[in-house]
Amino acid sequence: MKIRKNGKVVRLTESDLQRIVRRVLSEGPQADRNIDLKEVLNSVTVEDGNGDDILKKTHAITTPTLVIQPSRFGNMELIKITIPGLKCEEAFIGLPKSNLKTKCSGNTIKIVAADLKNVRDMSDIMIRIVGNVSPDGNNFRLDMEGSTIKPSSSSSTEVNEYRRRR
Repeated sequence: MKIRKNGKVVRLTESDLQRIVRRVLSEGPQADRNIDLKEVLNSVTVEDGNGDDILKKTHAITTPTLVIQPSRFGNMELIKITIPGLKCEEAFIGLPKSNLKTKCSGNTIKIVAADLKNVRDMSDIMIRIVGNVSPDGNNFRLDMEGSTIKPSSSSSTEVNEYRRRR
């Protein structure tokens, strides 16, 4: 193949073209591999506002489930769920009559405890992820049975009196 460049004729062989195409394809953006929540379940971490690990156990009988130690959360306390390999775009808490959007970036989902106050059954909180998660398995369950959330106070800069001391 002959190509004109700067007034000169350059000859390219078929192998030159193949090499150029391979290089262009390898330098292009790579799609993120979808993760399967059931496969990464054992490496998930869940932390309270103190940074303490509160994950009791995980299981995936039907829906992947994270079982949290019975805890008391402050109204404005964050519950931080880290899933290795996740590239989260959005996350939703499936509550009766609503789908509450949560904070989500990279491999971390942050839930404000106050958002869970309307949940009657703390053992069945569904979270749906939008991102590089298998489309047929983008939900997981958060089982917080035995946990409570401190009622809101009039102060907006609330201190969580229930936090565990180290």
